[in-house]
Amino acid sequence: MLLISCACNLHAQDSFLNPYSFSYEIDYSSEFVDSIASPEMTMLDVRYDPEEKVSECCILYNGEQKYHGRILDMQLDNSRQIFVLEKYFSGKYDACLMVVREAEENSNIKVGMLYYADQKKDVSAEKTCYCMLLKDVEANTKH
Repeated sequence: MLLISCACNLHAQDSFLNPYSFSYEIDYSSEFVDSIASPEMTMLDVRYDPEEKVSECCILYNGEQKYHGRILDMQLDNSRQIFVLEKYFSGKYDACLMVVREAEENSNIKVGMLYYADQKKDVSAEKTCYCMLLKDVEANTKH
């Protein structure tokens, strides 16, 4: 009997592998520039609710929930994804969360951008766009 064992470093929480349930650590956010004191508790987490048949997004900064709401729509392709977050801005305006990855599919770093889904609702003259540096939550498994 031959047993083969290897340690694999998988990015099982990557939205490009499963856009309905994923997690990213937020390494940087222009929305809360100086607020990341606890990186291990600063994350973007999406989970699929089988009862409601919808994915929900939760954004935490230093363990404090800054946003929780449903994902209303998704546009998915190989290097860019757009998720429409319900009532992100001021608790009443939907936002687009765009997640972009490098051409190298194995990279664990992504760039996220949050902006108004309906640009006409954005009262800022320069148009609001928050940038985030996202890192895959890694899962170590043995085969």
